[in-house]
Amino acid sequence: MRSPIERLIDATKPDVAYMIGFFQADGHLSQGSQNRGKFTLELNKRDEHILYSFQELVPCYSSVIPRHRDTNFKDDCDTSTLTISDWGYRTALNEIGISYGKKSASMRPITVEHSRYDYFRGHLDGNGSVGNTEKGYPFISLTTFSDHIAAAYKQLILETTGMVNKASRNKRDNIFNIVMFREDAQTVIEKLYYKDCLSLNRKNEAAQIALLWVRPAHWRVKSTQRDWTSDQDEFIMGHSINVSMEYLKRSKKSIQIRLWRLKKNV
Repeated sequence: MRSPIERLIDATKPDVAYMIGFFQADGHLSQGSQNRGKFTLELNKRDEHILYSFQELVPCYSSVIPRHRDTNFKDDCDTSTLTISDWGYRTALNEIGISYGKKSASMRPITVEHSRYDYFRGHLDGNGSVGNTEKGYPFISLTTFSDHIAAAYKQLILETTGMVNKASRNKRDNIFNIVMFREDAQTVIEKLYYKDCLSLNRKNEAAQIALLWVRPAHWRVKSTQRDWTSDQDEFIMGHSINVSMEYLKRSKKSIQIRLWRLKKNV
């Protein structure tokens, strides 16, 4: 049986999971006296279509208000802001993992059951990029301050591609910039930006263009070698080779060699 919060925010539904990911990545939840807080999400005017989609998903009153102003980055900036003041819905957002105040490095994936690809597409539309590089090949990247969001996204990449992403905090901003390129990027993009998914129009269009890329014939064939993780090492040490082959999607020879290396400590 679902809890009252899960009934209010059913993140097993793809569109809701995407919305909550976007809310967590780019929204702001404030808490005032006498329950006078609000949730706001401000986007460039070009992306306001997604705010109207969110209005249809939120089970309480909300507003979308346009704004024209000068910012620290640009003069004559046109934006639109989604505002939700309902106390019950704001409380639910906070209880599933959207913090009050500024986005925190301690942000964690939401605590309710959710559709993970849709949830992370929300994070990517809020704090990521997708498309083709200047040299023409595909990429997808997520930026985050949170160790927990970074770890969860890297796990999603591992499960999707079989590749270990070793991105760490950069020295300039102390944030994670988790990037995938070429075929690995396409594999992730295809899972995230599937047909008719709810997303920012411009990022979905860039994603579909990225999926059209084909490795030039003269390029070296992509290596299929995959690094081993400590979790995978622990798994094969505690399970049979056949079970490990099925669970990790690795060959018998690969697992046998890895077991030999672990036992010999080489």
